[in-house]
Amino acid sequence: MLFRSTNDTDLMLERLSLRTVLVSAGLEGSTLSTATAKVYWRVANAIPLAALGLPHLKKAELARFLSVAVEGRRFPQHAVLMSLGFGLSAGQLSSVKLDVCAHCIRRTASDWAKALSQCQRDFELVHLPLPWTELLKAGELAFLGLGLDGESKPRLNVYLKPMPFRRSEEHTSEL
Repeated sequence: MLFRSTNDTDLMLERLSLRTVLVSAGLEGSTLSTATAKVYWRVANAIPLAALGLPHLKKAELARFLSVAVEGRRFPQHAVLMSLGFGLSAGQLSSVKLDVCAHCIRRTASDWAKALSQCQRDFELVHLPLPWTELLKAGELAFLGLGLDGESKPRLNVYLKPMPFRRSEEHTSEL
């Protein structure tokens, strides 16, 4: 076990083991008091999040996030990656997160930029110093995630796949 076992964590992991596929586990942090163990999984069959029996997945913010990210589009069940974070020292749940594979959900870069802006508004997140449309020119959206900490404070995770490097004609002629 990567973290201190408690009745609550044991029950959560047991429920997950019945209906999900473990993808990976990891550790993060700089001190024992802030370190967390993270467990990542995908559902084994198409089921509602509530069917996993974890109250943390029933949060309205997560349902809203999925609604904005998917926007009624069909997607394969493996497109959603979920994680739970547990504090190493006490074993308490410290975070929950849903990541959506952007390659599995057919949207244009401008559609994704609108979805990112919607998430920013819905969850009252700080605005970046550059527009989403500009950020998405730097790389292709790979994953979009919404995490909630222990107090249900949201955070947006944006993962980009780098665009192939292209030299400008000006620099190519110098070679």
